[in-house]
Amino acid sequence: MSIIGDRANSPAPAPGSRGLVIGGGAFGTALALVLARRGLARVDVWVRSEQQAREVNASRENKRYLPGTELPSNLHFTSDLVHASKQKNTSEEAASPDSGLKIIIFAVPTQL
Repeated sequence: MSIIGDRANSPAPAPGSRGLVIGGGAFGTALALVLARRGLARVDVWVRSEQQAREVNASRENKRYLPGTELPSNLHFTSDLVHASKQKNTSEEAASPDSGLKIIIFAVPTQL
């Protein structure tokens, strides 16, 4: 069993359901991982760096912030927030005005 979520007991993804996490640090990646393993068909994680997005998508691991944790294929990193918020899962959904986005999580560090 992984530290974050138990894949064996995960429900089947709801067709077309999507999540978006703003922030790809350790906390944002962990939250996205839980969403991806618990039933969303696609989870996008927005990060500022296009290079970080490419590296994480290629290796299926956020080596800088959550090393040693394999990311599932339905979890995608991107540096294009507009695209991530409008992304469709299938060509059928692309014809629909509903993007399927069910949850948006802001996981960006802040200081007071």
